[in-house]
Amino acid sequence: MDARIIRHSAALAGAGLLFAACPGLTPPAHAEVIHLKNGTQVKGKITKQDEENFEVLTAQGPVKISKLKVQLVDLANPAIAAGLGVGFPGAGQAYVGRWDKAVFYFSITAVTLGAAFVVGMVGVNGGLTVSDPNKLTLPVSIGVSTAGIPLLLGAYDAYLEAVRQNEAPKFKIDYGESL
Repeated sequence: MDARIIRHSAALAGAGLLFAACPGLTPPAHAEVIHLKNGTQVKGKITKQDEENFEVLTAQGPVKISKLKVQLVDLANPAIAAGLGVGFPGAGQAYVGRWDKAVFYFSITAVTLGAAFVVGMVGVNGGLTVSDPNKLTLPVSIGVSTAGIPLLLGAYDAYLEAVRQNEAPKFKIDYGESL
């Protein structure tokens, strides 16, 4: 096997394991945007609530917000989750805060792409070295089309995860009696 392919595969696997083992190294997941009645916004993850307040983990630390000051809470958009998932394997899951699934879909897509490419190279060329660049067309086509399966499944899973999160009763705002 070509040493360059082995090095790239090892680097990719190492990066995936590093992010899976150390979630603190990963960027924050989709944050809820809390729109306040005074026109300001608070971005963060709602971690706790009671009858009167939300506790929100922001980039600056935890913040307590009275529900009386809240106008609207934006949640993860399923279409954005799916679009990110199609654009880059695992990005949709990261957007909705599922880093375990993000690493899984990224890894399975990369492994599928690499394995399909290697199988295509061996089948067409009898090995991993290519003397004729035209002989790369079929292995690349096989690799890309095969990797599309977990890529599309991951995008669909990200869409469903965003829908599930939005349907779950995460928080309740009682606006009182209407006028």
